Amino acid sequence: MLGAQAVLPKGIGLPELMTALRRVLAGEQLHPEPAEDASEHRLTRRETEVLQLLAAGRDPQQIARALGVSTHTVRDHIRNVRAKLGVQAAELPYPHRERNRRRARRRAFHRP
Repeated sequence: MLGAQAVLPKGIGLPELMTALRRVLAGEQLHPEPAEDASEHRLTRRETEVLQLLAAGRDPQQIARALGVSTHTVRDHIRNVRAKLGVQAAELPYPHRERNRRRARRRAFHRP
């Protein structure tokens, strides 16, 4: 058995979780029905590219260079992704931010 057998909401209660677990163990797959307005939330090809590059640890400037667009355009795509997916900035993958924080701490530690 490969892949997800169930998709459950975050705030599910224990009784619902146990029922879902029993259903999955019985061989059933539990996946929510797509929202009727799912097309509104569909990402464009470019938004998907930007999101993948963010997840790979690229910062907006690097993404702009890789895609041949301006940083402003990349930030617009990021804003669109956030709006379509209903997520806050902190919920998007920004590995470069943590990397930049570590670099800043190292530089501050090694200053005379």
